[in-house]
Amino acid sequence: MPGEWRRNCDGHGARRNDGAWDGQRCSLLHPEEVEMADIAKQLPIMTSVDRGFWEGARQHELMAYQCLNCRTYYYPATHCVTCENANMEWVKVSGKGQVYTFVVYRRAYHPAWKGDVPYNVSWIKLNEGPLLVSNVVGCQNEELFVGMPVEVVFDDVNEAVSLPRFKPVKQG
Repeated sequence: MPGEWRRNCDGHGARRNDGAWDGQRCSLLHPEEVEMADIAKQLPIMTSVDRGFWEGARQHELMAYQCLNCRTYYYPATHCVTCENANMEWVKVSGKGQVYTFVVYRRAYHPAWKGDVPYNVSWIKLNEGPLLVSNVVGCQNEELFVGMPVEVVFDDVNEAVSLPRFKPVKQG
């Protein structure tokens, strides 16, 4: 049974079902004891459905699926839910939009994020229509507001992965 090894642990240490100590700590119950170097943030896993998005991001281009029939944009999609057409293609979009909604996390719910709190998770409504979940960077979390105009910037995490993030568009 998943997690059953925790039942017999000393202070939530890692005792397995057979009672053996495996030398690890329960990172979910004791995140303060986990070194940041021990836990890395999970990177996106590219699938056949979203490959065009991640390949575009690596080239610093924001991509969305577009229906070849009614021209509606999606991220990602296997078919158009507007006209039920299966003929879709990846196209470059403007990367401009606005904050649709957001939340500011003031607690790390995973040890890998401990050094980032407080951080925001924002839904961005692109000018072309689709919603993306990302972060707004380049401003304080207290400055975020629904409707804030933003544009894409790319965070090169490593040689294979670039994450689209958004920054406020200066008005005036």
